[in-house]
Amino acid sequence: MLAYEGLFDQSGHVSVRRPETGQVLIHPHSTPRLDVRAEDLVTIDLDGRLVEGDQPPPSELFIHTRIYRARPDVQAVVHAHSRMATVFGIAGVDIVPVTNNATLLGPGPVPTYPDPRLVRSPQQGDALARMLGQGRACVMRNHGSVVVGSSLRDAFVAALFLEENALRQHLALQIGRPSGFTQQEMADMAGVYDERPLQKTWDHYVSRARHAGLA
Repeated sequence: MLAYEGLFDQSGHVSVRRPETGQVLIHPHSTPRLDVRAEDLVTIDLDGRLVEGDQPPPSELFIHTRIYRARPDVQAVVHAHSRMATVFGIAGVDIVPVTNNATLLGPGPVPTYPDPRLVRSPQQGDALARMLGQGRACVMRNHGSVVVGSSLRDAFVAALFLEENALRQHLALQIGRPSGFTQQEMADMAGVYDERPLQKTWDHYVSRARHAGLA
């Protein structure tokens, strides 16, 4: 679904923490993102060691494991190369909420991790986790983004909302100055994205994937 919606290209990966073990289910390194099946997933521990599976995990597995170490509340992580969120990181322009959906991400601006290199060490993963802080999303300069959630569904939805917001913010910048939200408006929106709209959004994208023959 993330590949079909344009958040993944040949790379990008999503993971879920297994609550019974604390280990992590994650996309293998080489399987095409539009072809991945449940049986393709591999399991790693929080040190990045392969526990189950025949394929190697992604080279940037420390994006996932170090965020899980730092954030007990996080149960799913999406690392995406989506076009517009990446463009903002390239341009050095902050993504701020300009759509109702993006208020789910918090008051903004979305923080930017300043190192464009691949995250291939625990130290880099820790630095990224610190930049993410207690937020839902972080742009990775000249690279992509990382988005987290309390479930796979919530991380997926937040990743879609980040990209949608970046696109609309970019379009608004072509003709004027995006208005954004006041503090009161953000406070009023804070409780809007509860179970019902999140599930509605998830069901919409599941339906898109099903009609595309992916599910």
